[in-house]
Amino acid sequence: MSTPAQILLTLAAAFAVGYLFYRLGIPGGLMLGGIVGAAAFNIFTEQGNMPYIARFFAQSVAGGFLGATIDREKLRSLKRLGWPLIIMVAGMFLSDLVIGVLIVWLSPLDPVTALASGIAGGINDVPLIAADLGADAGKVAVLQFVRLMTGIGLVPILIRAADRGAGAGRTERGGAKKSAAASVSIGETLLALAAAMAGGYAGKRIGIPAGTLIFSMFAVALLHLTTGKGRMRPRIKQAAQLLAGAYIGRMLGREDLLELPYLVLPALVVVAVFVVNCFLSAALIRKSCSMTVRESMLATTPAGAGEIALLSEDLNITQDLAADIMLLHVFRVIAVVSVLPPAIPFLSTLLP
Repeated sequence: MSTPAQILLTLAAAFAVGYLFYRLGIPGGLMLGGIVGAAAFNIFTEQGNMPYIARFFAQSVAGGFLGATIDREKLRSLKRLGWPLIIMVAGMFLSDLVIGVLIVWLSPLDPVTALASGIAGGINDVPLIAADLGADAGKVAVLQFVRLMTGIGLVPILIRAADRGAGAGRTERGGAKKSAAASVSIGETLLALAAAMAGGYAGKRIGIPAGTLIFSMFAVALLHLTTGKGRMRPRIKQAAQLLAGAYIGRMLGREDLLELPYLVLPALVVVAVFVVNCFLSAALIRKSCSMTVRESMLATTPAGAGEIALLSEDLNITQDLAADIMLLHVFRVIAVVSVLPPAIPFLSTLLP
């Protein structure tokens, strides 16, 4: 079988399962399904193949979409939200260290994979970062899915229970601001894509861990701040998610399938540490800000801004506070993916 045929069949398998997961509404479905489809193809045929350019494109696009969220209004809000943001980021950093130590102690996973599994970034971004760091990206993707499920499944139940115990907080129905996304022109998409690729290439050439994602993010952020442009059409991100899933999935083989039972304890560690962090960080935020139990716990939930937008409405968070909480999560992801990956190679040497 020729290499082009291998690539096409790997992509077809990734697309088939990724599209199914997407239609079923599974969070991160395109990437997770892509991983499952490409992995299944590689496990059964040992012919999975995906070139490095797929990873580069996916990382650059992921960074570009993060960069496009940064505008002057968000930067001005940093002063008002500074203390909660510091608490959030510090809590996520400490959680990653604790997760790394416990996973190394309790499982055969290597330190870099253990630390990458605890990065509270985007579910579609972290496995790519893990691959850049030399970690086992497939296992990281599984544990990142566990983190996301903790954030959107378990923590909301705990928020409702804690909120009842603390008494009623704000009850007016608000939810996140819902504005119809403005259509993005092909010209703006191409401009943002060019900036993301240029930044990603510069980051790759410099050679720092996750440099492709970090520099593409900064390149598009600069474009957005100076010109007001920098958005890309959602289809570009979906294509990047699918390519990321195919690239990661083709790295999984039959030996990895036999090692899946070893992920049970690491998964329990991820759930336990992020839940404890949610309670502790929320308590610190309540002491410094006028947030209720419900709002402070939502601010420290290990999920993404998109999921937070949906959860805030279900939890009756007021509109203004919901917007602030989502903004905190946007900057939390940016801080985490900018600082933690370059530090992981050094931190991994400190783990037993």
